[in-house]
Amino acid sequence: PEHSHCEGKHCQGHQLPEFPKIIMRELGNPADLFEFREASSAWFERIDVDLDGTLEKDEIRKEWERLGQSERQADFFLDHFDSDNSTTLDEREFEDGLLSSMDTTVPGMTAVHVITLWSLFRQINPNDDDNSVVHIEDFETISKNLTEDAFSFTGMELFESLNAKQLVTLRGHNWARRDADASGACINSRFDELLEEKTVEKHQNKEAQETAESDAVKEGRKNSNGAEEKEIATKLYTPTSKQDEQLQEISNFCRNTCNKLKMHTGINFDDAGVVDLLADVLSDLTVELADVLKHSIRDRTLGHEMSDAHVQLYEHTDKLDMMEGGIETYKLMLEVTRQTELLKRIFSEQIEQIAWNLKGQGVLSLPALEWDGSLGPQERVAILRLGFLLNAYQV
Repeated sequence: PEHSHCEGKHCQGHQLPEFPKIIMRELGNPADLFEFREASSAWFERIDVDLDGTLEKDEIRKEWERLGQSERQADFFLDHFDSDNSTTLDEREFEDGLLSSMDTTVPGMTAVHVITLWSLFRQINPNDDDNSVVHIEDFETISKNLTEDAFSFTGMELFESLNAKQLVTLRGHNWARRDADASGACINSRFDELLEEKTVEKHQNKEAQETAESDAVKEGRKNSNGAEEKEIATKLYTPTSKQDEQLQEISNFCRNTCNKLKMHTGINFDDAGVVDLLADVLSDLTVELADVLKHSIRDRTLGHEMSDAHVQLYEHTDKLDMMEGGIETYKLMLEVTRQTELLKRIFSEQIEQIAWNLKGQGVLSLPALEWDGSLGPQERVAILRLGFLLNAYQV
């Protein structure tokens, strides 16, 4: 909104209005709408000091005063979102008020947009400095990452049709359960349900620990908890010894082929995390070999002189007789395809294991069969043979 007062002058940009920033900080900088709602519920409980399930005017005024807001602002919040004219706010009205405050922050943006932007820009401004500036390089990085994430999946793919990069994304996803509370709203519940006893114990000792620990210790504990959560996620699948051997084979092939083609990937193939990068390397190899083959055929059939870069490439690839019709190049391209399919099969097996574990934990649920023949000929045969039983069951 402040931008409207710039009147065409050179503008360095603006911050979000103060109250939405206060909300986001008070809620612990939620990354999405689910975390926002969960944090909103916790904030409501902190304000409701008399534990009657509603917020009275005095409770709201006291909290708004702590946040540096005036009584007038507190009263406006209460009056504006008291939908049942009870002169109090229940938890749903309080949450609606917070979301509405975010909705009206930036013209043309909803609360979800604002929450997402806040989360994105905190990646380059982790200290939450109001005077920080977003440089063009940072903005380009955020835009690129958003674009890549948006186009990872369209939502229409079948599992069997996913490419290697999509399988990597699916395999490394940080799955979370979306539970429904009594009102039907979704609440984010991560894998700490698997550690319920530890979680309960942690909450019991939280107040005492926060008093005793220094800021440095708190930061270390935060990092430790993050590593613990990541460890829980990785335990959703266990690579078999055969899969480990095959992944090592693929890694060695990528290393050797990159060396032959003098491709500088900047990747340490001895690093354990290289598995997540193999799909990208194989994709780059496919492009590189196609380019080599194209120039090899062009230079041979059209009699063009090769560029210095291609002469140097051919000199360094003694095992690839590029000038003999590109046969060896074709062979290598086929081997890249074979290694890619092998990688896809390994990742598919691991993702299936993840899916079954998630189903057992209640994170995923299988939809009921519609019995409409949409699953293919096998379902239609079942309907033909057992249709009378299905009809009787429905009746």
